Amino acid sequence: MNAPNTAPNMLQDYIDRPELARQWNVSERTISNYERLADGLPYTELGGKHLYCIPTALAWLRRRERSPNPTNAARSATRTPTQVLHKPARRARRKPSQNATSAAMTKSERDGEMGINPGE
Repeated sequence: MNAPNTAPNMLQDYIDRPELARQWNVSERTISNYERLADGLPYTELGGKHLYCIPTALAWLRRRERSPNPTNAARSATRTPTQVLHKPARRARRKPSQNATSAAMTKSERDGEMGINPGE
């Protein structure tokens, strides 16, 4: 007589890459890229397949959660909708500095300003 299979499924908390990609609505390649990050998505390799512990994957995803930048949020709160949609006008270019002007001078012009006469 065979005993009924009452052993618990040891991998019930794990899913494979295609299933994780489907649940997160991304490609399998994206999941693979997540693994390669410095703080990458943890996985267990079993029989050549990458398996992901569901609670661990969700914890990793939560750690990546970002809040909006408070400075940008404050700025956009004071702007009208039209200002938000349009980029600010570009600033006028600065006048070239004195160094840039002297760099554009020819050697004979610089020599003349310095009081050097090449013919002497």
